[in-house]
Amino acid sequence: SHDSFYSAMIDSEGRLIVFGNSDAPGNGYNTGQGFVARFNQDGNFDITFGTNGIFMYNLGGTGLADASLANKYDSFRAIVEHSDKSLFIAGNSYNIAGGSEAFIAKLTPNGTLDTAFNGTGFTLFNHNGTGITGVANATKYDEYSTLHITSDNKIVVVGRSKNATGGYQLIQGKFNFDGTPYVSFSATGVSTLSYKGGSTIAGATGAAQRIYFGNSTHVFSNDGTKFYIRGSSRNASNGYDGFVCRFTIATFTIDTSFGDQGCYILNNNSAGLLGAPANTKSEHNSGIKINTDDSIILAGRGSGGGYYGYVFKLNSTGQLDTSFGTSGYVIRGPNDWYTALYIDSRGRILVGGEYLDSNGNWPLGITRFLPDGSLDL
Repeated sequence: SHDSFYSAMIDSEGRLIVFGNSDAPGNGYNTGQGFVARFNQDGNFDITFGTNGIFMYNLGGTGLADASLANKYDSFRAIVEHSDKSLFIAGNSYNIAGGSEAFIAKLTPNGTLDTAFNGTGFTLFNHNGTGITGVANATKYDEYSTLHITSDNKIVVVGRSKNATGGYQLIQGKFNFDGTPYVSFSATGVSTLSYKGGSTIAGATGAAQRIYFGNSTHVFSNDGTKFYIRGSSRNASNGYDGFVCRFTIATFTIDTSFGDQGCYILNNNSAGLLGAPANTKSEHNSGIKINTDDSIILAGRGSGGGYYGYVFKLNSTGQLDTSFGTSGYVIRGPNDWYTALYIDSRGRILVGGEYLDSNGNWPLGITRFLPDGSLDL
């Protein structure tokens, strides 16, 4: 068996909620069954949630979008708690034809599907029809990667969709609280998203377009009026650049006052942090946190010139804070790989991930930095 925890959150009652993916019975490695698990503060499963503390959709049966047990893949990519203690989940699910459909699901506070939401507890974009960008059902790939509930109970999502050329482009959606499309936004609730006149972030075009968000990708400004998403995007030279973009919640638009017209892109279309050429580097932002002064800490992992972990700091307007580390960066390598980020009450930065040891193994580890980017020795 193979269970993967993608991310975690603490709910309004101090309970730990984790979500991820688990092998479905009779299925292969890293496929199958999305899950949400809830733990009490003492670390034990909260048996009042789901089945013995775990929610899984149709365990041992078809997926959310009707793929057979052998081919199902329900991927839970983001989770948010509403003020009424219900949970909203966003992600993607494969259908019986083999296409990937973006979905939003709602769970009751006790971990069961809330069938008042769209009649089933979940909504799929154009089930068994063409994709968001018009791709045929069997080959489409639509995914919601981040999710937010606005103060007026609208559900907003950001994600990606494969287009007719085979590239992946930005999408955004807005739905009513019952799961129906918010037609004032678009007839289907979903539309493509443009950045600087293009449909991706780092500059690749056509079939080369790629964008990755990972899981639990967003955080909020301290005043609650903005949210940030992070990830990586293929550049014009075919390498991958890490990015962070800022949205204004009220209008659900990219905030062009941040960074370069709404996004900060790490060394866009130029050499990587360890000097790898723009066409071979691969840098992915895997963690983001907001400080009390609205500065932004991002952590990530890269390859090209070796494997390495990095941390960098932006000011509140999306520019590098050159007082942090060396010219705004901290790089640890060539054998570090950062996948998680946390800032403690003293402003110290903790990153977790894998570290290549002298035996050629990759054990898990944690590194702590002081607020100025120096190692906490």
